[in-house]
Amino acid sequence: MHGQRNRFSNPTQLLSRIIPQLSLLCILFCIPAFGQERVNVSVDLSKAVNILTDVSLGVPAPISDGNSFDPAGLPYLRAAGVTTVRYPASHGVADLYHWSTKSITPYKGTEAVNLAPGSDFGRFALFAEKLGQAVVVVNYGSNIDGSGGGEPAEAAAWVAYSNGDAASTQPLGKDSTGKDWRTVGYWAALRGAAPRASDDGLNFLRILHPRPFGFKLWQIGDEVYNNGFYGTDFDKDFSNVRTGNPDLHGPAPAALNDFGKLKHDPKLSPSAYAENLKAFAQAMKAVDPSIKIGATLALPPNPGLHDSPKRWIPVVGGLEWNKNVLQGACSSIDFVALDWSLAPIVPPTWKTLNEEALLDNKNLGSAGYFHSGFRDHAEAIHVVSVVSPNPRFNVTRDPTSSNRTPNQRLNVARDPTMSNQVADSSSTLAFITDSLFENYGKSCPKDHLPKIAFAPVVIGSWEEVEHPVVKALWLADYYAYLIESGVVNISWNEMYGDTMLSADRKTLGPAYYGLQMLHIVAHAPGDAFLDATSSAQQIGVHATYRRDGFIGLMLVNKSLKESAAVTVSYKNGSAGTAGKRFDYGSAQFGAGGPSMSAFTAAGDTFTVTVPPYTITDIVLPNHK
Repeated sequence: MHGQRNRFSNPTQLLSRIIPQLSLLCILFCIPAFGQERVNVSVDLSKAVNILTDVSLGVPAPISDGNSFDPAGLPYLRAAGVTTVRYPASHGVADLYHWSTKSITPYKGTEAVNLAPGSDFGRFALFAEKLGQAVVVVNYGSNIDGSGGGEPAEAAAWVAYSNGDAASTQPLGKDSTGKDWRTVGYWAALRGAAPRASDDGLNFLRILHPRPFGFKLWQIGDEVYNNGFYGTDFDKDFSNVRTGNPDLHGPAPAALNDFGKLKHDPKLSPSAYAENLKAFAQAMKAVDPSIKIGATLALPPNPGLHDSPKRWIPVVGGLEWNKNVLQGACSSIDFVALDWSLAPIVPPTWKTLNEEALLDNKNLGSAGYFHSGFRDHAEAIHVVSVVSPNPRFNVTRDPTSSNRTPNQRLNVARDPTMSNQVADSSSTLAFITDSLFENYGKSCPKDHLPKIAFAPVVIGSWEEVEHPVVKALWLADYYAYLIESGVVNISWNEMYGDTMLSADRKTLGPAYYGLQMLHIVAHAPGDAFLDATSSAQQIGVHATYRRDGFIGLMLVNKSLKESAAVTVSYKNGSAGTAGKRFDYGSAQFGAGGPSMSAFTAAGDTFTVTVPPYTITDIVLPNHK
């Protein structure tokens, strides 16, 4: 104010008052606040552990929901990084569905199947192609007239329609009922034809698409281990189970409560499934040798959670099923499909999701019935020793290749330092992988070890969830681990629903945003996941070298209350300084999705603060 005398005309007096205030500000802002975790993260820009493929991430397209085939959903799925859709559905539907007649075999041993209008395979194929790829589950359980099990010739005709050449005269032969499935060219030509003015019942397959779709992953049956061979009385917790997966290789139940009467029918045994699977694989690969054949295996339980091994349900445990299927058919199997649900719960009600246990990989081994998780990156990478000849991927750039990434080819080599790295079998997931590895070693050729697909891997749907955003954190972190570990396909359990897309696509759930945050760093097939480590369990870290030349970094703060000051160090290369930051967590939940802001890195070592219960993505240009 004019005319008012300055109280600090003496510079010494002025400094004597300012310095203590500056000291207080430094205490507050120059060091991490009380309760803020200090974490060091290291990323090796020269070492990739695996790559994102066009079949890595998927969702189902159930024939019961016509919305799943609406092209209006494609932009949303692309924005979440979903490149694969699974058809026709799970839990018994696939083993009653006939693609060439868009019909369902009547079956009294399970609940009725709803077939939505517009859910036929022609429409699905056009939808899947626009998105990327498909996992097709062929009908193992029933033939068209319902007189027996699924027919290899019917499955081969499905491959012909999807991937065949219209010029091919290769016959597909007759099935066990005498039905002639014509030739590869017949079905491929039908795919390329225009609908007739007078529909003969096949216009839904005439879709003006002469080019083969090239769908890669074909699974033989869905949850076949639940076909009644083991009955329903193995465990008191499941004594009320009276339905299961349809399999008309054996007798058909007369009613829902007759399903348990199928127990020990030899035509429903794992050995029978193995023999039939080989026939399916032979017929289907005769049409397209490039496809990958999947077998449905069961998820082994944690033996420590049961009072007696005799009381395990093989339907759930799968020890005998998995062993016998692999013994009989491993050489015909390219991947195995497992259904894995995690549901740690807390006392005293045992109804509420234990979020801390879900996110803390060390504690999931005893969290619930056959539910577990990776304790750390070393345990996650153990999956690779089960699904690949390479116990750990040391992915290096091949300098002799003219097609490097981005526009560079990745050379996958064995890392000898991993030869003695075996996961603790107290973890259920470790028990799963160790069990499979043991069977692979006994039953599979040394040069043929099937990969793993999780269809799906999800958080249980029945628990009460205090902080729904935890689903986004878990999904982004775990799905990244699974891709790094060599899992061929990972599917969430719904396309439309509370966790993904609302029916009108106006509301997006936490699983959707978890996928989207993963998609920001792993942006397109061919992006390489890099070797990245964190000094604290609180912070999950994943890093990528994207084909478009950017470096992605995902930090997941699993603490509900504490922020983290994360010091990131890039080694064996350098990144640019000007990029973008994306956040999704408690602060963004319900606010319309991730926040975005400019980000400046102070060189190849910089510090970023990650708020509690938040995924933070940093995207920087690559300099070297």
